Amino acid sequence: LQSDLPEPEKLKIHHTLGYNYEKLRNRPKAVGHYARVASLSYALADSAVYRLAQLYERMNNKARAIKWYTRIVKDYPASFYSAGAKWALGQLYLERKEYETAKSYLVDIVKHPQYAREATFAFARCDEELGNVSAAFHTYRELIKEKQSYSVAEESLGRLKQLIRRHKSLKLTPTDRLNCGMVFFSN
Repeated sequence: LQSDLPEPEKLKIHHTLGYNYEKLRNRPKAVGHYARVASLSYALADSAVYRLAQLYERMNNKARAIKWYTRIVKDYPASFYSAGAKWALGQLYLERKEYETAKSYLVDIVKHPQYAREATFAFARCDEELGNVSAAFHTYRELIKEKQSYSVAEESLGRLKQLIRRHKSLKLTPTDRLNCGMVFFSN
């Protein structure tokens, strides 16, 4: 890095150092090197920015994690890491109880094969917290009906039971009850 290498070569070195420091669990040094790589001119900047956001999230610096995940979504919309960044942003905003903002990121990935069920569940949680109880109820029922053996179905069942207790107008059909029983059986 002290030599007269061209700038693209130095960016590659910073990226490699960031990765190595991350693996050595030296997060401050990893963050410093990854941050130097975050430029639109570097071909692997999206990877470095994603790792940087993950590091901040693991260090419980949620504000900086949000900043870097947002940068991926805005600066690298076609990136491989874009869907993961949207999922992380949805989760972080859900934790902060900023449901409208969380929904704005989750809506983009409910069709993504890797995140579909979890994102749909999180989207339903946002609907529930924003007062759209019937939409949340319907989504939870669909998640339970679709695949009873997944943990999302078990979490949906818990949310569904809470909604039924709080809102007497919501009713389960006999088929819904059978699906709920299958969740218990599978888990």
